[in-house]
Amino acid sequence: MGDNCVPLSQCPTTVPPTTICPGNQEFSMCGGCNVQCSDKDSPPPCPLRCHVGCFCPANTYLSGDNCVSYESCNVA
Repeated sequence: MGDNCVPLSQCPTTVPPTTICPGNQEFSMCGGCNVQCSDKDSPPPCPLRCHVGCFCPANTYLSGDNCVSYESCNVA
């Protein structure tokens, strides 16, 4: 199929392998960016495109391998 346009029905369908994420992160085929606790007050810009991988649920921040609430972030 290469670079040719084809109908959606002709696109191969593959199911990704089961992905186990660390801590309480969730696997997504189209996730955004994880914000670290250390960056919670001034998160870096996140490109508006999909990323495949493990991500924190909405309104949580990455602390080690776990996603925590804003209040639970311990910034040293």
